[in-house]
Amino acid sequence: MKLFAPISVLTLRILAINMTALMLLGFGILYIVQYQDQLVRSELSAMKAEANLFAGALSESATQLRLPGFSPPTQSYSNRLLLPNMTRRMVGRFADAKKIHVRVYNSYGEVMADSEQAELGTYFDPDVETKNKKKHKNIDDKLNALLNQLLKIIPKRLNLENHPDIGAMNALSFPDARDALRGDRSASAWIHPATGELYLSAAAPIKKARYVIGAVYLSKPASNIEAQIRDLQLDILKLFGFIFAVTIILSLYLSSNIAKPLRKLAISARQIRNTKSRDIQIPDFGRRKDEIGQLSLALRDMTTSLWDRMDAIESFAADVSHELKNPLTSLRSAVETVARLKDKKSIDKLMAIILHDIHRLDRLISDISRASRLDAELSKDALEKIDLYTFLERLKEIYTMTEFERPQHFVFNIEAAQKINVMGNETRLMQVFDNLLSNAVSFSPDKGKISITVLPLLQNHIKILVEDQGTGIPTNKLKNIFDRFYTERPSEENYGEHSGLGLSIVKQIVIAHGGTIEAENIDLKDDKSAGARFIIELPATKA
Repeated sequence: MKLFAPISVLTLRILAINMTALMLLGFGILYIVQYQDQLVRSELSAMKAEANLFAGALSESATQLRLPGFSPPTQSYSNRLLLPNMTRRMVGRFADAKKIHVRVYNSYGEVMADSEQAELGTYFDPDVETKNKKKHKNIDDKLNALLNQLLKIIPKRLNLENHPDIGAMNALSFPDARDALRGDRSASAWIHPATGELYLSAAAPIKKARYVIGAVYLSKPASNIEAQIRDLQLDILKLFGFIFAVTIILSLYLSSNIAKPLRKLAISARQIRNTKSRDIQIPDFGRRKDEIGQLSLALRDMTTSLWDRMDAIESFAADVSHELKNPLTSLRSAVETVARLKDKKSIDKLMAIILHDIHRLDRLISDISRASRLDAELSKDALEKIDLYTFLERLKEIYTMTEFERPQHFVFNIEAAQKINVMGNETRLMQVFDNLLSNAVSFSPDKGKISITVLPLLQNHIKILVEDQGTGIPTNKLKNIFDRFYTERPSEENYGEHSGLGLSIVKQIVIAHGGTIEAENIDLKDDKSAGARFIIELPATKA
């Protein structure tokens, strides 16, 4: 016994279709890094503005006139000079207020004040904020690790370089500070080479009378931005995981309701084909009321029809064997007898019997051949629209103009057939009525009345009655007259003149046209039959 059934191709297709859209959605959500880029740009813009504002404050509050004889720097000709003590105090207060690393450089690029120096009363640890947040986060380590792995493979819109040497003190080591000493404001995003964290920096020149006398350099880790984005991505990842699981469950459920029944139907059909056993049944899913239920019912009907066809073939073979055996037995007996006779009269009589049996066999074999080919021929016949009134008028002309050994009176009540169409093969339908009218002629007395009556169209079906004034049909044989090889002929006809396949062929043709045929007796008041009536019902439409 297999613990796990193999996954069907249909199941894989259902999963693939459902999961493709979900995966695209998931990767699209993970590209929220673009939102992070916007936050970074906004933060850099704000830092640039703060650096410019702080540089202006230093220019107004922390500068003095140069002393006489003091040589100005090579890059500035201002008579102003930054005051070290005032600069340090302002840097300390600004760094405490903004929680940011602040450095002030003079015009030579030398550090005049650094917020991380102990004497300023503050020390900014870039990892403190991240550490504090990590203490309060209730994040599943596995999900966090998975998110980190996903973020590593997702490209970022910003092309970030490693942060300059943080331990360096000269402004020339920091591109933003260099730009500021040249008189330009600048801001950049970096990656810390050791921790991989995102760093932001901004710088602005300290100007006095259009001359650069120093630079303000601000830097801080973007841990708040990364934490915000990470939390958002983690929440989305959890939601994505939940939807992912629900999608798989629903896909498997959908697959089990589609692929599993189809697999059962295929297995049963394969077993029936290989074993030919009638004990194997096609599963019944008719209660589903969907396409699979319809397929199940169709397969069950098909197998039932196949078994019925096989039964019919077996029955036909048995009937043929029986019908052929009778004339063969008679023929054998006559041949064996004629060999012992010497009387010419007796020999001639037996030879006549032999010739009759040979003719009977020839006629029987021909009729059997036509009957056996009928199903295949009917399936190939093209159906076309037939004007029923014109068709019956042609039939009327044929039978009213034909002379029979025993004169008959034909009556055609076919007015109801006007402007009525039936779908069928005209040759086959002509064969039906020709057989019924020929039987009526055989059973009717001289100058008997044979009528064809068309009843009005009812519910897209039309009935045609063929009636005669013959001896009728034995009551106990009404259900058997359409059987193969059934014969009930007038007493005056020679035995063996008919094969008994005529009415069977008639029924096959009518059924192939989607119709039905029945037989009944026309009864008089004294319960004696006044003839036979055949009722043909065919699908029809108004012209």
